Amino acid sequence: MTKANIMEWDAQSPLVFSYNKGDAFIDVTFDPAKPMLGFQTGGGGTSE
Repeated sequence: MTKANIMEWDAQSPLVFSYNKGDAFIDVTFDPAKPMLGFQTGGGGTSE
């Protein structure tokens, strides 16, 4: 689940998407300027 359409991602800016895990939404970020970091999570996420 994302707020932006992944198919319209420009591959230049960071890609951020969220997924539901239990009561929380976890944000996952991929920064194409730093591909060696891979996918980064922001922690526990926020409940919605």
